[in-house]
Amino acid sequence: MLSQPGSIALRLGQAESGVKGLLLCGDWTRTDLNCGCVEAATTSGMLAARAISNEPRTVWRPGF
Repeated sequence: MLSQPGSIALRLGQAESGVKGLLLCGDWTRTDLNCGCVEAATTSGMLAARAISNEPRTVWRPGF
């Protein structure tokens, strides 16, 4: 994943696939980490799970 400064706004969020019922996750989606790494992929998976269940009500990373 190429992480250019300021490019985080161009990444898609977990519920922004454009297809009803299709959630996105991976280190290339919008998280608070602007890099391709296992931590960003894990955060993305947690955000996708939250989009499905609305649990946990808060995610352990600031900004979500």
